Amino acid sequence: MLRLKHHSLDLRHFDSTVLQAREALGAGLPREAAQLLSEATQLWNGPALADVRATPILNGYARQLEERRNATYERRLELELGLGRHSELNGELYGLVHDHPMRENLHAYLMIALYRSGRIRECLKAYSNIRQALVEEIGVEPGALLRNLHRAVLSREARLDDPGQGLLTSSPS
Repeated sequence: MLRLKHHSLDLRHFDSTVLQAREALGAGLPREAAQLLSEATQLWNGPALADVRATPILNGYARQLEERRNATYERRLELELGLGRHSELNGELYGLVHDHPMRENLHAYLMIALYRSGRIRECLKAYSNIRQALVEEIGVEPGALLRNLHRAVLSREARLDDPGQGLLTSSPS
């Protein structure tokens, strides 16, 4: 048995920091929550359990950890967009969609960040890229979220310019 101090294990530190972010958000402090989520995701360096992933019994657990990290990362991006930090996120989002080409939420965040940065052509290209990848690789169209966002961009809907607007909820078609 290995006994560690509470924050000796990065996962414990990660969980504690994510909990603090939730509390900050519940207290109406989105800037602090975004900062805490950023700190939590910075604890990761490469894939979860990378050194022992060849052990079949740990594959499922590693996948769970990866999903927790991805959900935390996406929540931070959503908060950052809500705070109007779209221009600062463009480069990071391009890297993320490259690393995770089938994660539709990441493409939506990229589209929103580009749109709010006045880069409409690139925003529409981002949609075209994910649509083409989904159709060619798995034979499906983008989900309602991306389709509705694409329509909103084409129509230049005013809600897209409002950082406080919850844009990652699908509006009716």
